[in-house]
Amino acid sequence: MERRRIALDSSSSSDDSSPNIRRTFLGRRPPSSLLRRLTTSRSRPNTRQKKMNEEERQKLLQQRRQKKEENRKKEEKVRKEKEESRSKQRLELLDEEAKEVCKKYKVQWENTDKETAGENLECWKAIKNPSLNCFMIASMQSLLSLPEFVKYFSDGSDGDLAEESKEITFSKELNPNAKVSCLMQDLLKEYYDSDTAVLDVTKVRSEFSANFPESEMHDSCQFILALLNILENELNPSEQQFIPLGIKNNLEAWKKYQEACPSIVGKLFVGMEETIYQCKKCSHERKIYEEFKNMSIKCTPKASIKGFIEFLSQLSSSEEIQMKCKKCKNIQDLVMKKRIIRYPKYLMLVIGRKDPFTQEEIKGFVDYPNSFVQFDPQSDKEITYTLNNVIINVNALHYSTYCKRGSRWVRLENKKVKAVHPSDLKSEYAYILFYEAKDLKI
Repeated sequence: MERRRIALDSSSSSDDSSPNIRRTFLGRRPPSSLLRRLTTSRSRPNTRQKKMNEEERQKLLQQRRQKKEENRKKEEKVRKEKEESRSKQRLELLDEEAKEVCKKYKVQWENTDKETAGENLECWKAIKNPSLNCFMIASMQSLLSLPEFVKYFSDGSDGDLAEESKEITFSKELNPNAKVSCLMQDLLKEYYDSDTAVLDVTKVRSEFSANFPESEMHDSCQFILALLNILENELNPSEQQFIPLGIKNNLEAWKKYQEACPSIVGKLFVGMEETIYQCKKCSHERKIYEEFKNMSIKCTPKASIKGFIEFLSQLSSSEEIQMKCKKCKNIQDLVMKKRIIRYPKYLMLVIGRKDPFTQEEIKGFVDYPNSFVQFDPQSDKEITYTLNNVIINVNALHYSTYCKRGSRWVRLENKKVKAVHPSDLKSEYAYILFYEAKDLKI
């Protein structure tokens, strides 16, 4: 049998608080309980040491707080300097005509919200990205942050998605044959009515595998339009989804469209454009009405401000073209007039990031306003569009989303949820802008 001997030898005086312990073991290690007892008795700090350690800890925490506050002030100073530089740059780039356009449409470039990014991120959910799905995840995060879109799939709540109003129930019954619509409702229910922190969109992804193969990277704009088209087809009771010819005025055109496409997609995302071709010889007029779900802004980073101003100006424009007149039956000079007769609740603007000649990706910062005003002929009043969310695309390889709820902004990137300052939005590669007209009734 293996023998073990432990010898304790106290070589110091009796008043020594830490006796010299000598241990001799034959064969095996001593039990851990004995070692713990012996070492604890020697290393236990006295009350004075505890007090000193606590004071040092508090002092260290205070130093960290001061350093954090200093860094915050430095970041705020740099942020203000950047904003002032951008404002100065805008004034230098804008000529008198552009300034008049800004004044006409009441363009506000900077975010004027008093409250900055919030610290409470519990109401935001991340989405799992198993492979090359960031284009879809960014698109889904963008749509899931639109109040009226969420309202339709819920039980008819007010659609307020502020952090304080998290109670949204999803008891509304949908047609079971509307597969994608039901999947969207399930996803929204999991997003707003569950404790799940990270969502799984595998089922939704599989429905688009034919047109968007999982082994390839795809465009976020194309995915949003494909999803909206499917939802529109599933939720419309009628198969007729075009505007018949022979319509006399814009009110009749929009009424016919609503009859053909009464779904929530048409009410929230679809606008209508009127194009009038007038012959300069016989004054014959021909009107064409087209619906749209998105609008494009053709601009480069160096001319992004002017590009947006030109976009606003072209919403109501006229030009001369050569075209065959339906009455004269000959090619004549025609005046082509374009205007928006119906603005959507959510205006989707896509920034052209490809060179029209070389098809190369255009990189760099693009400036865009926080809000602007448009005159809506349908309601006969001005409507204010405010930025709701931004999808960014870095080097055509990765997508993420900035979303707003109340006056708080966060960045959603796959499994990451991060609070950001409103000014951080304009330091990224903006690709898709969603503006919301809160005062426009659907």
